[in-house]
Amino acid sequence: MTRSNVLIAALDDSAAARPVLDAAQHLASFVHADVHAVHVREDGSGSTAQALAEAADVPFHARGGRDADVVGELDEARHDLHASGIVAGARGAPSATRPVGHVALRLVQELGVPVVLVPPLADDRELKRVLVALEGDGESEALTALMEQLDDDAPEIVALHVFAPEDLPMFGDEPGYEREAWADEFLRRAANAPHVSIRLELRVGNVVNEVPAAVRDLDVDLVAMGWHCTLEGGHGRVVQRTLESSSVPVLLLPIGRRAAL
Repeated sequence: MTRSNVLIAALDDSAAARPVLDAAQHLASFVHADVHAVHVREDGSGSTAQALAEAADVPFHARGGRDADVVGELDEARHDLHASGIVAGARGAPSATRPVGHVALRLVQELGVPVVLVPPLADDRELKRVLVALEGDGESEALTALMEQLDDDAPEIVALHVFAPEDLPMFGDEPGYEREAWADEFLRRAANAPHVSIRLELRVGNVVNEVPAAVRDLDVDLVAMGWHCTLEGGHGRVVQRTLESSSVPVLLLPIGRRAAL
């Protein structure tokens, strides 16, 4: 059955296209979306991208031509297909330093829509546990937007909040009780989704380091982050470090806009 929501899998003509398509299909199953594969022709023929889409029984759209503006073409495709988000490769090939590709950086900063960036060596894994990184009231929009899309078959949600040592809350004479009360209040403000399994993970340290560490430690299948569509400032550094180090897809949800997929 065709759904009203569409998620674009932006496929290049490399081996990195398969993890992108896999991630798009897994995510689409939870946000009630149909996946459409879009390939922007530059120098390659697009045969690999088309073969992957056909094997997965996903509609395939080829756009552009030599010297095409990939980001511009994907934005036009998003409008044409009335798509709510884009899944794309974080970079074209594995790298020891794991830089984020220039197309991926333009996508997340210029379009102002939900974008999932997928590492080229990401495993084909079902979404069983999602880490949502929360740094404050604004970033909790990521959790709220995500919760609104999920149903009873949703993955477990781990909401991560990192305290700098100097910002630890004063829990008083009964730290166990006070901590539990603070956590309950934080989750109540962050989301209202009683049918979704959600727990709070509290850590102390440098958030730039703690978010990537939590991705590894908690064996998550997806990272979701709210952000202001810029890599400047402290939160931008957290996003960039997570994109560079994560071995699982990263979903970036624009803050201050309708950020649901």
